[in-house]
Amino acid sequence: MVNEKRSNGHRKYYVNHNVFSGRMNADKAYWIGFLMADGNISKPKFGESQAITLQLQSRDLNHIYKYKKFLETDKVIYSTRHNCGIKGYNKQYDGYMLRITSDKIAKRLIHCGIIPQKSGKEKLININKIYERDYFRGYVDGDGCIIYGKTYANNCVELYGSYDICKQFKDFVINHGMNTKADVHKRNYSDILYVIRISGNHNVYKLLNLLYKDTSVYLDRKYNKAMQIIKRIDEHR
Repeated sequence: MVNEKRSNGHRKYYVNHNVFSGRMNADKAYWIGFLMADGNISKPKFGESQAITLQLQSRDLNHIYKYKKFLETDKVIYSTRHNCGIKGYNKQYDGYMLRITSDKIAKRLIHCGIIPQKSGKEKLININKIYERDYFRGYVDGDGCIIYGKTYANNCVELYGSYDICKQFKDFVINHGMNTKADVHKRNYSDILYVIRISGNHNVYKLLNLLYKDTSVYLDRKYNKAMQIIKRIDEHR
C-alpha cells in the first residue's frame, strides 16, 4: 500500500513512502537537494521510525505546501519559533514545520547522502548527472543566496555547506561552460561550513538560466530574484 497510515497524535495521516523510490526524476532530485540543505533526518532509535523534518521561515510557507504535495501526505503543518542557525546570533524567526516518519524515505535519502547531523558533511552522491541542475537548484533554494547587486556588475550566486558540496558545485558550474576562478572559503562564523561565490554577469546569467529556466519546482522568492537578474542582464546587452 503506497499511502500508509501513520500516527499523528490522536489521528492518522497518509504519506507516500515510495515517493523517493524508483527511477530518479527532476522533482525527486530537487527535493533531495533541498532536504540536503535545509532538512533533517533523526538518528535511528530502537522501536521508533526515523523522522524527516523540514522547517522554514514563515515567508516560505508556500514551499512547505509544495513539499507536502510532493510527499502526497495530509500531515498537519505546524507553526514554530526557531533560531536563525548562525553561531553567535540569537535572533529567532516565526516559521512552519512538516515532519513525517518513514524508515523507507529516510533510508533512500541517506543513500543519497542526507545523513543525520549532516551539517558540514553534505556530499552529492547517487544522482544521475542529468538531474544535477535540479539537485543544485534545490540546494541553492535551501542554503544558497541569489544576490541582486547594488550595481549591475555585482550580481552573484552563493552556495553554503561542506567543503565537498561547495567543490562539487564549482565542478558543476565549470562542466556547464562557465569560466570561474571562484575558490571555496570557510564561512567566518563556522569551523565546518564553507561558501563559494559565483560572480561575473556572464557566469551568473548562464548559471541562473541553467538552474531556473523551464523548471517545475522552485522556491518562489529565489526564482523571482533569478528572473529579475536575468532580465537586468538582458536589458544591458
